[in-house]
Amino acid sequence: MFLVAFLISTFFSLIATLVVRKVAVAFSILDTPKNDRKIHMKPTPLLGGLGIFVAFCLSIVTVSYISHRLNFDSMSVFDLLGVMMGGLVLVVGGVLDDIYDLPPTRQIIFPIIATLITIALGVSASSITNPFGGTLYFGGVIGALITFAWLMGMMYTTKYLDGIDGLVSGLVVVASSIMFFVSLDITLKQEYIAVLALVIAGIFCGFWFFNFNPASIFLGESGSLLAGYLIGVLAILSGTKIATALLVFGIPILDVVWVITRRLKSRASIFKGDKMHLHHRLLAVGFSSRQVALLMYAVCLLFGSTSLFLQTQYKLYVLMLLVLFMIALAFGLIFQYNKSHDKKIHHS
Repeated sequence: MFLVAFLISTFFSLIATLVVRKVAVAFSILDTPKNDRKIHMKPTPLLGGLGIFVAFCLSIVTVSYISHRLNFDSMSVFDLLGVMMGGLVLVVGGVLDDIYDLPPTRQIIFPIIATLITIALGVSASSITNPFGGTLYFGGVIGALITFAWLMGMMYTTKYLDGIDGLVSGLVVVASSIMFFVSLDITLKQEYIAVLALVIAGIFCGFWFFNFNPASIFLGESGSLLAGYLIGVLAILSGTKIATALLVFGIPILDVVWVITRRLKSRASIFKGDKMHLHHRLLAVGFSSRQVALLMYAVCLLFGSTSLFLQTQYKLYVLMLLVLFMIALAFGLIFQYNKSHDKKIHHS
């Protein structure tokens, strides 16, 4: 059934993406390169998130119908309704942004509403595993606040990360695939979560086929937010496996934290785009778009796969190692960039 769930979701994603791409072209809903932050050379269709959401809903309904492994006894109807309603809000807001290019102060309204709806319908963290042993439990209000911060953080991580063809969609495939294997742990026996993880992997795999460099369609606002939202929700529904998600998305999250910190120090808007993200720096020192995406896949897969055989306490150590890796990588890129820049000045 696992393979069937993956194939069904991939199929729906391929078809939905093809349809949405034609709609975007027909109505001229395109991402046109207007500044030096845009690395693509020609107008590219948006609305990718709309296709992903349609494929997700069709996949959930179809797989639920033909299998008892993703059933409403194991997962509350309100959980699934919360995920779908939250996703719908993100898609509506994202489509409006793709068409009208909303200012950041209006863009953020939709993720906030989506998160609140999701929490209101029961998707909320109630405990986390203590790295030093046992479990930490907390009340409804604290759990809701943690869930709100977690989902908003994941959504804006994937939103800011969406600057290279296929990068976000590929990382979601990596993350959901790892969470699939984690859910198969004999001590957890979360088959319904395993199927849900494969559905998410399948829909993003189908989209990735069109989104990898050279991309023929982009995620758009709704797709970039939906990516982080679904992974964030999956981590909560699978028993608050936030550590697993952090191991996969650790580098992107640290990159976003670093960029936001730098913007705050320079008193610039945290929503104002620039070319200081890790993927931009990798491009600046000579990597191609494909090489950047593949490198990020490999690093996130390397760190994420450690969650398959490490206990929570050791995951904390790996997270600390990941922080050190990110710091070393940042200094290395800065050094290489300055070296290349000095050579250019010297030759000129």
